[in-house]
Amino acid sequence: MGNKSTKNSIGGNVEGNFIGGDANKTTNTYTKQESALPKEDKAEIEDSISKLKASIDAESNLTKDQKEKVLEQVKLIEDAVNNPDLGEKKKQAQDANSALKTMFSVLPVAAKFVEEFNNVSALVIKLLGLGVV
Repeated sequence: MGNKSTKNSIGGNVEGNFIGGDANKTTNTYTKQESALPKEDKAEIEDSISKLKASIDAESNLTKDQKEKVLEQVKLIEDAVNNPDLGEKKKQAQDANSALKTMFSVLPVAAKFVEEFNNVSALVIKLLGLGVV
């Protein structure tokens, strides 16, 4: 017979379930997996990250540049929390957590700031299964 060819193209963001097939009656099913983090845990860490960001913004002993550098690392952790099933994101969170610990050891920071970080750090380690960093 002739050359049978099927081409599927998907662009943009795809969420939910997708069921597709081809001319040979083969069906492919793709199901979006829910996050590995339970909703309660995700809500807790998101709340802790928000508190950490607020304490960074309020910290008068940090320069604008220092705040930006610290917030970049917090953003990496936040990204990993939002995408916990991606292996590279876990590594990214682990590296950011270590970088923040190093930064906080040399920056002049208030007790509230460090307290918020320690809370986020403990949750990230526990919820993403990173082990001790």
